[in-house]
Amino acid sequence: QQFAQLFGNSEVIDADRGTLYTIDGLQGNKIPLKIYQPTKTTQKGELPVLIYIHGGGMAVFSLRTYEQYCRYLSSFGMIVVGVDFRGSIDAPFPGGLYDCYAAYRWIRNNCNTLGFNPNLIFIGGDSGGCNLTLATSLLSKQELYPSPAGQFYITPYFYPDNNHASRNTYNHHLINTDVLDLCAQNYGNFNNPLAWPGAVASKEQLEDMPPVLAFISEIDPLYDDGVEVCWKLKRCGVKVESHVIPGALHIAPLFANYVPHISEMVGRCLVSWMNSFKVNNERMKSLL
Repeated sequence: QQFAQLFGNSEVIDADRGTLYTIDGLQGNKIPLKIYQPTKTTQKGELPVLIYIHGGGMAVFSLRTYEQYCRYLSSFGMIVVGVDFRGSIDAPFPGGLYDCYAAYRWIRNNCNTLGFNPNLIFIGGDSGGCNLTLATSLLSKQELYPSPAGQFYITPYFYPDNNHASRNTYNHHLINTDVLDLCAQNYGNFNNPLAWPGAVASKEQLEDMPPVLAFISEIDPLYDDGVEVCWKLKRCGVKVESHVIPGALHIAPLFANYVPHISEMVGRCLVSWMNSFKVNNERMKSLL
């Protein structure tokens, strides 16, 4: 609850409090989803949809922790779908990944009922949620299911080891290598590309991944995770737009109460990036 309060004052966010859905998971479980809509928007036409996969090292936290941030993002003029996936403490890999993939498929399969444009469905998250985002995109490719329009990363966590320089240089700046070790050991499956796609997936597997918008904090043990995987994806032909936020700590864009200029910059950049796909889709239609 204290962590959630860092994300902004819920009374002044221009987004509704969400509509709860419960869907079937791939392992006989139920997955709660919450869909947040902006209450004030000047945008015309269909709104882009972001399926948000929260952070916590694929192990901890919940949609309840991130509800205010989902609403905050929605207020910039997008629909946000919060996924309450099972963390690896309760459901070992691939439980959480299967929940994220099931949520993505459910949203896409129900676009007509929900009033969403299937060509404007994005997926993203922060920290460990970025690892699950890339894994969901990779699983979609393996299952020959349509990919998301794009991926959104906030201070991503992609590597299970602590061999990168930033892990030592910025250790104990909000997070530390002891916590990262616990998350990695709990998640395991170190050679599985669906568990650690940024670290071990091959060039062939990463080709044709959806475009990426990434925000990397400078003062973050995970700085190198973001930089290296963005470069790896670029070398695989993926379109990547990445930004380093000077002087920022891990998941700084989420702390709207403390660094509102960073949070607003990320929100405005994200919705502009998502809307650029709408423009491209309209151009394609005009050529047909």
